[in-house]
Amino acid sequence: MSQPSIEILQRVPLFADLEKRELAQIASSFKAREYAAGDTLATEGEGGVGFFLIESGEATVSVRGQEIARLKAGDSFGEFSVGGRNVLVLVCADFWYSDLILKAEAAPDIILVPALSVSRKPDPYYSRALWRHLAVTRAYEFGAYVGISDWDEGSVLPKYRTSGVAGLADPVMTVPGNFFSAVDAGGAGIYELDFTAIEAFREDRRMRGFFWK
Repeated sequence: MSQPSIEILQRVPLFADLEKRELAQIASSFKAREYAAGDTLATEGEGGVGFFLIESGEATVSVRGQEIARLKAGDSFGEFSVGGRNVLVLVCADFWYSDLILKAEAAPDIILVPALSVSRKPDPYYSRALWRHLAVTRAYEFGAYVGISDWDEGSVLPKYRTSGVAGLADPVMTVPGNFFSAVDAGGAGIYELDFTAIEAFREDRRMRGFFWK
């Protein structure tokens, strides 16, 4: 097919709550591509190459030659635009390298990170704190909302535990306790994003010479 159907997009958690009109707009921007086993879709350390939605098959994610995750049908990564807002999706460890964000084709308004983190610590709190601090740092560094969604299921890897951190980092907050809002115990969260406030935040940082673009 030349573009994904609305039904396929609705199965993607990232698009699940969008209306059909919005889904149709997103679908129209897709181009179907087929890859053979062993083909490279994107290379670590290189600039943005667009947004990928895997319709069928699997893809592996490697950092410095070591496989860290496996993506399947319905998973996605890359960058795209919705309603004039730029969204960058980084998979797990990519989020730890700010130079990858700098290489995005457009400055992101929202950075989404589906994480697959595990920890060798006796409990998940160490890794949770790191992820939250990093999310807040990136939000202030790039003037963007940062959403983290990490797995909270038991790890099958011996001596490794999942972190289970998920929530939103908001750079326009002024109360320290509100820099990062974690999802509730049910494992889901709904956040209202104020892009007018984000633009004002960015302009202030530009005027003071702190902003990257």
